[in-house]
Amino acid sequence: MKKRILLTKPFFGKDLEYIKSGLSSEAEIIIPENFELETLIALAKDADVFLGPNLSPELLANAKKLELIQIPWTGVDKLELSNLEGYDFVLCNSHSNSLAVAEHSVALALALLKKIPYHHDELTRGNWNRPKPDASNVVSPFSVSLKGLKVGLLGYGSIAKKIHKLLLGFDCDFYVCSKSQKKFDKEQNVTESFVLEDVDDFLGKIELLFVCLPLTTETNKLLDHSKLSLLKNGYLINTARGEVIEEKALFELLSDKVIKGAAIDTWNGTIKDGQKPSPFEFEKLNNVILSSHRAGMIEGSLPHLDDAITNVNNLCNGFPLINIVDINKKY
Repeated sequence: MKKRILLTKPFFGKDLEYIKSGLSSEAEIIIPENFELETLIALAKDADVFLGPNLSPELLANAKKLELIQIPWTGVDKLELSNLEGYDFVLCNSHSNSLAVAEHSVALALALLKKIPYHHDELTRGNWNRPKPDASNVVSPFSVSLKGLKVGLLGYGSIAKKIHKLLLGFDCDFYVCSKSQKKFDKEQNVTESFVLEDVDDFLGKIELLFVCLPLTTETNKLLDHSKLSLLKNGYLINTARGEVIEEKALFELLSDKVIKGAAIDTWNGTIKDGQKPSPFEFEKLNNVILSSHRAGMIEGSLPHLDDAITNVNNLCNGFPLINIVDINKKY
């Protein structure tokens, strides 16, 4: 028996074609004429799956056949998850863009440690930034090597695991801090593993921090001024959620060179052309790389949709669902 998939948000044409091309013949997509709540409510009664983030109480109340709400991306922190209490259907998200985000994270780290954007900008002005005898260069021309660097993975989900794997060839020393204690094989080169309650000890031991945490009540502004100060003379990469970091504190510590550098793909504000990513002037700092929340964007592919397609097909064919979200934990 076919499953009916109701789109609860508009998709770009290429996204919709990508979804259609991957779905089982047992899946039937319902595309609303518009995405007004009234229209969606009228269609919800026949839907087995919602594809999209609309968790309106009125919509849910009319979805008598609903088995699955599939979010076509990773973050669920902005959804009203409390609206789902008391229902039997399942909420799932997508982690299939994790390799793309991990690659972007490693690229940002290398660009930061090798000071590539800074030297690109300087060379466009004819400044080769060669070493000066009195070491008076505004920014040192010398790079930082990844080899032997103490790398910290804050959070150890899909993205962090792939960052770890990508960096193994650089002979780094790894430190992991996550919600629960993790065990590692010798080949994974993890020097020490911490739980989140011991994040201060973790931050005090590392030189390069990858922020990979989901945004929850527990992790919101987790990295405040006191905790970020523990990353003294270190580097920070954030491709997780901007709200995990207290942005003002990070700006101050980067300005004062307490933290040597940062590369940031996720910000506190909304994405809007013509608007800077932060009220703080990160763009004026020469030890920062700005990235426009595009870590998951891959040419010729739409990796964030792959898990969504897999889950719909699994439901159609009676296979187990993946990436089930715990609405209490919010991930």
